[in-house]
Amino acid sequence: MTNELSQAISEIASKNPELTQKITELTTQLVGLMGAEQTLQDIISWITELCECFEDSGLVAGGAALLILIGVLIYQFKNAKRGI
Repeated sequence: MTNELSQAISEIASKNPELTQKITELTTQLVGLMGAEQTLQDIISWITELCECFEDSGLVAGGAALLILIGVLIYQFKNAKRGI
């Protein structure tokens, strides 16, 4: 699933250099959120910012699908950290 996520990000980002930069920044933030004790508000803020990024680029459907995948990854990661 991670490989598919990487491919999706690469494909979308290759069409827009500004989007590439924004995705890189947001991905860096995501890594920080996953490693820290984040609040629900932190995650909502991150997802909202990413949504706006995709909306501005006219890639709403692709962005929504990507957000679903990212949400699943966050959920799995948090459960793995807890040993569930």
